[in-house]
Order: sequence, then C-alpha cells, then structure tokens
Amino acid sequence: MIKASLQGGHLQNTTISFDNQSGFCPDNNCAIGLEGTTFNGSGQDKLLFGTVKIEEKANSDPNFTSFNYYKLARSFHLSSSKENVNTGQKFFFYNGTLGIDQVDVILNPQYKYNSEIKLSQIILSLMVSLMNAVK
Repeated sequence: MIKASLQGGHLQNTTISFDNQSGFCPDNNCAIGLEGTTFNGSGQDKLLFGTVKIEEKANSDPNFTSFNYYKLARSFHLSSSKENVNTGQKFFFYNGTLGIDQVDVILNPQYKYNSEIKLSQIILSLMVSLMNAVK
C-alpha cells in the first residue's frame, strides 16, 4: 500500500508497505520510499510516475545501507466518485494496472498490480492499493 499527501501533483509524506508476495521485501522490514513521484493529468485520466527506492538487505551492513531503484508508472482512469452530502467532501476512485520495473516500466514491467487510487479532494491524500499481482 502507498499512502501519501498530494501537493501540486507531487506525492509527499509517503508511507509504503508491500506484502510478502510482492518480491520486493520478503520480510517487510526494508526501508522503502518514493522519489520524484507525481500523480497528475487532465480530465478523467491521471498518470502516476516516479521512482521506488527499496533497501537491499543482502548488500547492506551496519555502516552502509544499500538500495535498489525501480521505475513506477501507469495511467489510471476515473471509475467512480462519492460526495458527503453534509460536508461536501469528495472522493475520487481511479483504477489501473501499476507497473514497477528497473528498466521497462511502460511496455513490459517485471511487476504489475491491479490498483485503485482513492483521492480525497479536501484531505489531499492518495492511496494506492496493490490489490493483486498480475502475471
């Protein structure tokens, strides 16, 4: 799961966790972050694009932490929305298949996840649910 605030199309204050089946961090005890990641576009289509930085435990030691970098990208289409009739708060739901790869994130990513992004208009939070891996 990726949870972040969204300011000017850029993800900030990010927290990320992967399940044990993701292949990134088998024991879910790795330092993980996003760098230069954006979520923007026009109309009903948005693009999530950036870099995932994941600690590589095998090459880390007490003095140095080693990291691998993966490209992250995919377009998402607005699928639904809902509005609180009392407060006016709006939520927008986008769906797409998120691609993660060190080389070719667009055409043939190593990792693909059917994902949903929940965007809150007032809170400006962004959540990507890595619902299930696509082979």
